[in-house]
Amino acid sequence: QAGGDGDGRGHQVAPLHAVVLQLFAQRASLGLMALMSAPLSHEGSLVHLKDGPVRVAAACSGFQSLIVLFAISALLAHLLELNFARKFMLIAFSIVSSIAFNVLRVTAMLGVGQAWGVDTAVKFWHGPSAWIFYLMALGSLVWAGAVLKRRRR
Repeated sequence: QAGGDGDGRGHQVAPLHAVVLQLFAQRASLGLMALMSAPLSHEGSLVHLKDGPVRVAAACSGFQSLIVLFAISALLAHLLELNFARKFMLIAFSIVSSIAFNVLRVTAMLGVGQAWGVDTAVKFWHGPSAWIFYLMALGSLVWAGAVLKRRRR
C-alpha cells in the first residue's frame, strides 16, 4: 500500500509519536483510576472494564489536539505581544495542558465505562468528551495567556 498509513496488509500503523502519547495517556489514566480505588487490568492497549474490554487506540493519543493547541498558543503569544520568555512559557503550557486534559479525558472514559458500561462510554461519552476536554484545554490556554499578559506589567 503505497503512500498510506497501513502496513501493506490492511493494518493501520500509527506514527511513533502517537503511540508514545497513547501509551502515556493509557498508563496515566490507569494510575488515576487506581488512585480513585478503581484499579483496572490491561493487556497492551486493551483495558478490561467490569463488562468488557475497551481499547485505548492511537487516535486517543491527543496528538491532534496537541498540534492545534500548540498553533493557537503561538498565535495567542504573538497577539498578546509577550516577550520571548513568556511566549515560550505559553507554548510549553499548551503542550502540558493538552497532554494533561487528554489523560483526564481517557480517565473519564474509563470511569464512565466502569460505572455505566462500555456501551455507554463508547456510544454516549466518547464523542462529546473530546469536545468538552478540548474546550477545557483551550480555556486553560486562554487563562494562562491572560495571566502571562497581566504579570508583564
